[in-house]
Amino acid sequence: MFEEWSLNFESSTPCYLQIYSYIKSCIFSGTLPIGTKLPTQKELAIQFGVNRSTVVTATELLAADDLIKSNGKGGTIVKNNASSLNAPPPPNWTSYIHAGSHYPNKSTVQLINNNEHRTDIYALTRPELSKELFIPEMLKEMRMYNALDPDSLGYDHPNGNFLLRENLCSYYADLGVKVNPDQILIVSGALQALYLISAGILFRGSAILTEAQSYIYSVNVFQSAGMRLFGIPADENGISIANLEKTHSQTNASILYSIPNFNNPTGILMSEERKKRLYQFCQNRKLPVIEDDTYRELYFTERKPIPLKFYDTNELILLVGSCSKVLFPGFRLGWIVGTKPVIDRLADIKTQIDLGTNTLSQRLMNFLVESTYYSQHLEHIRGCLRERRDFVLDILNRNFHGLCSWSIPKGGVYIWLSINPNISVSKLFQRCLKNKVLFCPGDIYSSHANNSIRISYSYLPLRDLECSLLLLKQCMLEELNLMS
Repeated sequence: MFEEWSLNFESSTPCYLQIYSYIKSCIFSGTLPIGTKLPTQKELAIQFGVNRSTVVTATELLAADDLIKSNGKGGTIVKNNASSLNAPPPPNWTSYIHAGSHYPNKSTVQLINNNEHRTDIYALTRPELSKELFIPEMLKEMRMYNALDPDSLGYDHPNGNFLLRENLCSYYADLGVKVNPDQILIVSGALQALYLISAGILFRGSAILTEAQSYIYSVNVFQSAGMRLFGIPADENGISIANLEKTHSQTNASILYSIPNFNNPTGILMSEERKKRLYQFCQNRKLPVIEDDTYRELYFTERKPIPLKFYDTNELILLVGSCSKVLFPGFRLGWIVGTKPVIDRLADIKTQIDLGTNTLSQRLMNFLVESTYYSQHLEHIRGCLRERRDFVLDILNRNFHGLCSWSIPKGGVYIWLSINPNISVSKLFQRCLKNKVLFCPGDIYSSHANNSIRISYSYLPLRDLECSLLLLKQCMLEELNLMS
């Protein structure tokens, strides 16, 4: 709330009047409807970069105008607006919002989402590829490709474009995974895949196992469906099988969600031996698996990692893929590979939601795959990302010893930093945001990762990467000085 507005400290208008006028305008315009709960005075002071007394003075003026009121432990809420002062109040939309079944994003995630597209900010949060990493000839051919025919703008098969599904079958066959087109559902990104799985084959109250630090904690797909998440510790080789066995016995979990290849957020690459043991355990326990395979192609090792599904002989694994990290997130293009009855069930639900994935994106993806551009692109970006990883590691080695520790990722787009325990990551996040640097705090991926942060090296230009990391270091030192 209020992230896109900032005070003008050079103005002759006092800060408290600027805050008062801004919040009042938000109330009168309907941006803050009646019933909206305002942030605490402390939170507003941090957000606006002023003393708490300044915020107190501004809110006292708003209360004197009968626009807000204290609701005890419920905080301060909007009481009136311009229309309600002389007319019956509108519906309390806030009560409807709170009655919705889908959980809101964590406040930190909302801050990240609202700020990472700003042109004046260094977004170490964004995992997509920098525009400078794309082969110009490929982009030129895509622009010239005649995809805008009537077929590309109409509805396609509920499972997705057949040619694309055939091409995906060939792609996975090269990896040793046998699948036919009826076992593939094209979806609008990996997130929709997770939603469809939660809605289509899991029951409310299901126990979901996952790595202790996992992407699934930063979104509310499973939690909003009334499911419980249980984190399993992982080491440098991946998820702990001993801890998995113990937790599964205690929870009788319904399914395992795992990112074996370059985990988000830690970047861990599960060893092949650990993958074999993991699959054997799941097979013995008849524990289905959702394999999030969105990062596997971004490897820096000589040997290409294989998906966990390579070992799947019993249709145990639902594999989720996406082109968001290796191509364009704006394509909103992903897929699910699984047994036909499950795919049919999920396809039926998908037709009730959006009647099918963007057909133009599917045809453009087909064009890339059937040409030589896709394989060239993958090889090119692997080299570029390896150089970027090394560039960031060099900056870390020269500037961050004693402030944090890290491991060297073997692929993907993230580095997971463990911060000096004397530094509050939540305070560091706020300080960095004021200094136009944005990172992902570890606690959005696990409540036990409150001294860690995730940074991405794929999006910012190299010069901005260096500037942002040096600003991050400066903010860390400032937080340490406050502690001393």
